[in-house]
Amino acid sequence: MGAMETALSEHGHARYVDIFQRFWRTKDPQPVAEVLADNAVASWSGLADVKGSDYPTLLHHTTTVLIPDMSLKTVSHAVTKDEVFIRWEASGTINGRFRTWCGIDHIQFRGAKVVRIDAIFDTAALA
Repeated sequence: MGAMETALSEHGHARYVDIFQRFWRTKDPQPVAEVLADNAVASWSGLADVKGSDYPTLLHHTTTVLIPDMSLKTVSHAVTKDEVFIRWEASGTINGRFRTWCGIDHIQFRGAKVVRIDAIFDTAALA
């Protein structure tokens, strides 16, 4: 069991909020990768689903290549037995224009592993 997975087991799924925030501070996808199940599915509004280990690669590519000045802050979150909801606000330069948008990540768990992530946001702000 990896360090992040152990932290989730010991501290509950609220620990994922820390992992989420760490990613957005450092842009290092490794902590996210450590808690993903091999068969995890991630869905972002307007994009095809991404499977398992491809998700950290998508995060890294989006935040270092597509929108290198992208930042995101957690506005609020809620935790249930098998789910975490994170409401966030993001900003970055897209097609030469600085934009802001907001959304919600819904993260589902099976044990200490993430099995599904749905990032839901209005894609009109990105056009």
